[in-house]
Amino acid sequence: MKINKNKKGFTLIELLAVIVILAVVMLIAATAVIPLMEKARMSALWDEAIALTKAADLKFQDPSNADLTGKQIFKVNELKTERFFDKGNADGYYGCVEVDASGDDYTYNVYLSNGNYTINGKNPKTTSYNNNVNKVTTNKPKSDSAVNDKCK
Repeated sequence: MKINKNKKGFTLIELLAVIVILAVVMLIAATAVIPLMEKARMSALWDEAIALTKAADLKFQDPSNADLTGKQIFKVNELKTERFFDKGNADGYYGCVEVDASGDDYTYNVYLSNGNYTINGKNPKTTSYNNNVNKVTTNKPKSDSAVNDKCK
């Protein structure tokens, strides 16, 4: 009986070593990617805040709203219903934009949340999103009191 000594394949130790190396590489990659994903989500909410201020501009400039003056609060759902904004409560966005048109220039304060992040009273046209988008620290996004208090 002949014993074949030219067996091809990997030993169990070699396979385990490869699995461990791949796990370490995945761990390193995940720790590098997760902060980038968080930053992208915060930036996306800030972009929605900018779009919300533009929607409020459009509503103010709409000829059918010629009687709007002074300080006005436009809720996200109202702007969506009137087709000025494409996000609403059903999409996970809630909040409002406060527009003050009493001076020469409009001023904006945005109160917006998507359940994970929130913007409380910032003007996205004059500031950047750095340090202006906050993570919601509760499991109940509707309990974001600053957004809810302003947008009643």
